[in-house]
Amino acid sequence: MDTGEEITTRHVGRSVRTEEVKDALSQAAWRAILKKGEKQVNYIPKVAEVIGLKIGERFRVKLGGNETAATFWFVEDGLMYDVPKADGMFTGYASKQTLVSILNGEYEVVKLPWFPKIGKDYWCVLPSCDPEYPRTALVTMNKSVFSMINLHLGNYYQTQEEAEADKKRFIEALKDCMPSSELIMIFGKEAAKER
Repeated sequence: MDTGEEITTRHVGRSVRTEEVKDALSQAAWRAILKKGEKQVNYIPKVAEVIGLKIGERFRVKLGGNETAATFWFVEDGLMYDVPKADGMFTGYASKQTLVSILNGEYEVVKLPWFPKIGKDYWCVLPSCDPEYPRTALVTMNKSVFSMINLHLGNYYQTQEEAEADKKRFIEALKDCMPSSELIMIFGKEAAKER
């Protein structure tokens, strides 16, 4: 029976984060690879997880310190990419060599920052005159001035916990661009303290 290292080398091309792969995939799954005639097992979701990505989450890759123009993402059955062309975007499946280069660390994965899309919900720090505020709120991204200001100020979060954790930083950033009287009107007395 092959060891995990030998299996990794044999099936991927060279030793690829062997310990991470072993942790992510059970020994039973490795044995299934070796048995001929059995149903093929799809490891793409686990591979994405090992790298720290979700299916559909977009990223770029760096090679030799230079970031590529292509944007990549995992789908259930492989790796897709978009690349800008003169007449628009080209989308297709990435080569197996690209996947191997990501797995063996030849390409460095660069996660793209999350931002809400039009019509999607996000959390933000919500202004108010009440001293108990600022509070966080779930709002929908649209083309309003409020949404555009939130994007510009970085006042958008995937979860309420992220918004709560960043309230203080957000208020501090506002202090630099607003007089204390305006901060009190918008965010309450708490925001103008130590001004």
